[in-house]
Amino acid sequence: MSSDPCPSNHGRPNSSARRSRSGVPTVVVGSKRSAASAGDNNNAGSSSAAAAGAPCGACKFLRRKCVSGCIFAPHFGSDQGAARFAAVHKVFGASNVSKLLLHVPVNRRNEAVVTISYEAQARLSDPVLGCVSTILTLQQQACSPTPILISLASLILSSIISSSLIR
Repeated sequence: MSSDPCPSNHGRPNSSARRSRSGVPTVVVGSKRSAASAGDNNNAGSSSAAAAGAPCGACKFLRRKCVSGCIFAPHFGSDQGAARFAAVHKVFGASNVSKLLLHVPVNRRNEAVVTISYEAQARLSDPVLGCVSTILTLQQQACSPTPILISLASLILSSIISSSLIR
């Protein structure tokens, strides 16, 4: 038996109390998990999804109750947020992203989530380079002249030459 403090729950033990990855005891209620301690560290930000009763996409993916101060709720809606959060969670982990978002000012968090989501999608499609491959492709496209640009340059050059000959 492994002595890992955060065992994988793929086998789903018979006990009703488990420990989450952060070490906080969780209580299983049906198929939902809720934190046993009310003092969760994710109490920054507002949650309109939690107020309406529907969990945000992140909490839906993590199969936990979405609390009123869920840091993910404003950024991962309940309809498409679970799919976006799945990539973020797979690449960075929910705990790391929540810690990162707590250090970002509230007015900049949406930009941070968009950037993290983009990087996660890029990492899943290209595990080695991630979004750097997109940057390199765009740089190559910007540096290499396209046939349209070459024809426009020759047209402009010819019109300049012809206008200077007319004078």
